[in-house]
Amino acid sequence: MSSKNITVYLNEKCPQGCFIRIVSKFFKEAPSFEFINTFSEEVKAKLLSYSPTKTIPLLKDGDLFVSGAIPVVKYLLALNPETKKLLVGGCPKGEAVCDMWLNFFINSISPIVYEINQQLNGKKKFNKDIFDMAINDLVEQLEVVNKNLTFKTFLLGNSISLPDLLLTSFVFQMYSKVLIDNLKSKIPHVIRHFLFVSSLVEVKDIYGVPTPIKEMVKPLPYVEPVEEKKEEKKEKKEKGDKKEKKEKGDKKEKKEQKKGEKPAENAQPSEKK
Repeated sequence: MSSKNITVYLNEKCPQGCFIRIVSKFFKEAPSFEFINTFSEEVKAKLLSYSPTKTIPLLKDGDLFVSGAIPVVKYLLALNPETKKLLVGGCPKGEAVCDMWLNFFINSISPIVYEINQQLNGKKKFNKDIFDMAINDLVEQLEVVNKNLTFKTFLLGNSISLPDLLLTSFVFQMYSKVLIDNLKSKIPHVIRHFLFVSSLVEVKDIYGVPTPIKEMVKPLPYVEPVEEKKEEKKEKKEKGDKKEKKEKGDKKEKKEQKKGEKPAENAQPSEKK
């Protein structure tokens, strides 16, 4: 079996999307990737209609669709048993620990990173109170990981694994945006782990080299949605409804005209008699 004929739709800059691409670097044959940030809103909407959970990343294999970063990676690993053994381990205990960390990162760290990115990228109005709270929450969650890495190089066993790659994918974006020196000093083992894993060729191919910062990056200005667009959509819908109503009325009128013509046609032979 191979992942060669599989397509994965994802956001090019999303940490979870980058995680999938990093894992795929370990395959002999990687799936093809389509970046949805280059799609029109109409195409995105159509694509999401195929997603079982209405979310991205989304994997397509024939008529099968699988959504979510972890399910997508697990599906790909099932087709690449050698890589699965390398990144997950070959025993139930190893798989349990692997799932434990993956779930922790997706449930506890991913939402915080998402909120920070949304505010910094101008996708949401910048709210300093919420932003500062998100930074504190991020450090608190990373302190949990930091404690577990105190005497370890990796989160699972003695080699690189899925949790190491997912953690690095989340930390990478924060490292170059918000993790200033006084925050990094609170999670030294996470930073040590991050700098080691990010030096791997598979990670560098996707992210490049991490850039330390002295100050947090400034948020991009938030652009209010243009209300005219909503009005335009409303007008188009109203015009469409009127056109559809008119077409139905025209069809009905034609049918009535045809019905009215038939009796006259039928009457002609009787008149000749």
